[in-house]
Amino acid sequence: MRSLVWGTSNAGMNIIAGLSMYGIGLHAEKNPDGLAAWKGISFFLGALTITLGIMVWFVLGTPREVRWLSQDEKRAAVARVVANQTGSDREKRSDFKWEQVWSTFKDPQTYFFFFVTIINALPNGANTTFSKLIWKSFGFTPLETLLKGSTPYYALSICWFLIVGFITLKKPNFRFFMMMVALIPAFTGMMALSLLPSKSNMWLRWGMYMMQVFGSLPGLMIWTFLPSNVAGRTKKTVTATVLFIAYCVGNAVGAQMFVASDAPRYIRGITACGVLYCVEFMCMASWRFYYIWENKRRRKIIQDQGISEEESEHLGRVNAESDMTDRENIHFKYKY
Repeated sequence: MRSLVWGTSNAGMNIIAGLSMYGIGLHAEKNPDGLAAWKGISFFLGALTITLGIMVWFVLGTPREVRWLSQDEKRAAVARVVANQTGSDREKRSDFKWEQVWSTFKDPQTYFFFFVTIINALPNGANTTFSKLIWKSFGFTPLETLLKGSTPYYALSICWFLIVGFITLKKPNFRFFMMMVALIPAFTGMMALSLLPSKSNMWLRWGMYMMQVFGSLPGLMIWTFLPSNVAGRTKKTVTATVLFIAYCVGNAVGAQMFVASDAPRYIRGITACGVLYCVEFMCMASWRFYYIWENKRRRKIIQDQGISEEESEHLGRVNAESDMTDRENIHFKYKY
């Protein structure tokens, strides 16, 4: 839930930026001799970046580092992390363990992280880069794409993320199911856009494209598996790097999926996004199966050793505090 609430900040910032740019653009349009729109936008974003950068410097940090938590709150935060069996910052470790690096690349989940993130980021990169062109192809003016396209799109995504966060909070191991279900309307919307005639109703096509909001969920939820399913300080760092590289590569390549020659319908790019949603669905189903299979395998080993569920839970926490990876810690249970 906390991760999804944090994830809504991206959509929230897009709403603030979009409305601000709309206002700046509208002012520049009415006052052609005044400050150019691009200059006003640059001043706004630059000032906002500097202000938020200063705030982040004083606010962010690990539970033991931040100043705005009391000692009791710091202990509670550490205890919550300990319960996840992924290790805490209590021991203040800073050493880099090469054996955990090799362990990272021997772990199947690393490759699930990498390839699923790339597959997810491809349509995300395309939508992020060319959403304005797609809105414009429906008949909106450049300024209207901000007010009638981006703003309701991101507002709906905030509502969607919060609903999913509430559901997954109440239903453990429901994350993959929600991600897979979310891809269905996204796929449906993309396929409908590719099949609808170019002269069809503007708002019908608007509604079909708005369904991409649901498909944006996996891109955020994939990151929630990093803190909950990867243990070992060095391994977590390397896995996060792999995940970030996959995200960047996917978005960079995805930006090339829509080409000017396909305007105004962009059928090839839209169809490619729909196909990628199908591939992503199958990859997620395989990833979920792997976690379930691995948990069953570990449970059998623990039962064969005559270890109770309570004792296994305790040993899992002890092993995590000694900086064991999730692969080394047989008592670690994957969340899905």
